[in-house]
Amino acid sequence: MTKIASAFVNGAKLLALCGVVAVTACSAPPQEAKAARTVETLLIGEASGEVSTTYSGQVVSRYSTDYGFRVGGMITAVPVEVGQRVSAGQVLARLDPQDMQVQLNSASAQSAAAAAQSQVQTTDLSRAQRLLNEGFISQAEFDRTQAATTSAQANLRSARAQQSGASQQLNYTVLRASRDGVVTAITGEVGEVVGAGHPVIMVESAGSLEVAISIPEGDMAALRGGQLQAKFWTSPSNVYPAKIRTLSMAANPQTRTFDARIAFDAPAGVAAIGGTAEVILGTSVAQKTISLPLSAITQQGEASVAWVVTGNPATVQPRVVQIHATQGNDYLISSGLKAGERVVSAGAHLLKAGEQVRATQTTRVTNQ
Repeated sequence: MTKIASAFVNGAKLLALCGVVAVTACSAPPQEAKAARTVETLLIGEASGEVSTTYSGQVVSRYSTDYGFRVGGMITAVPVEVGQRVSAGQVLARLDPQDMQVQLNSASAQSAAAAAQSQVQTTDLSRAQRLLNEGFISQAEFDRTQAATTSAQANLRSARAQQSGASQQLNYTVLRASRDGVVTAITGEVGEVVGAGHPVIMVESAGSLEVAISIPEGDMAALRGGQLQAKFWTSPSNVYPAKIRTLSMAANPQTRTFDARIAFDAPAGVAAIGGTAEVILGTSVAQKTISLPLSAITQQGEASVAWVVTGNPATVQPRVVQIHATQGNDYLISSGLKAGERVVSAGAHLLKAGEQVRATQTTRVTNQ
């Protein structure tokens, strides 16, 4: 009987302890709700049937000249600098004229000697003519005097031509600009010995500017048929009409792209030689497309998915979209989205369907 009473008491204590545990468990504070994930979003604008491609290029002159000396020698002066404006006739560089001066002095002396000889022969011919008329010399002797005079006059012309050539060679030791322009490169240094025709200075005309770009082979047809515009860093908010001036039919052996020159119509002072420019190619597509950054699209199996933000509080749901093409750092979406919807632009790869989010920044998409 005593054992039964003891067991009963122990059982009561156990039940009381379980009750205390149960009450304690029920009174524990609830867990905090999971914080909303922070994402960046885009507000989709109206879709467009235009697709634009941008090519980076450099402003160059249509007319550029590599100046080199017509004679060889040592450079003694380069009085211009890169970026300097020069006018027609301005001195660009000089060679040591000493050798050419020696040649000119020699040619001048030969010319003077030939002139004296010609004068003597001319006088002899005049005297021989009088003697022939008076019968003191024969016709043969007169003919010999006349031939010697003709030879002396020819030697004089030759000597004077050599003198003129030597004088011209001396003039060639001074390199002058043939037209107004801007110095864009100097490849010759003072003290350097250069040969005739070796490029020393490049000058580009500032009056006829264009943009030099390189085109991938797959874009050549679109470039010919598309609408072109030019934009410059000096005026980034403005675009100017442009057109193809030249398009190479042979690929550049280094880049395997095709060189093109794009003429543009912009006010004076907007573009400068050597400046950076962008050529924007606009082409029409068969269907309207929406441009989204690459980070806004994720892959679920073989499907491309954009995460659409709806509701208040905001939640996300995946939406299958069709990608028309890739353009630079953007996808062109042909279906699956519409204007006015918000999609996640950064952090989409971490999302789950129905997850609550908080947008830190919303940017409006401008479709082109």
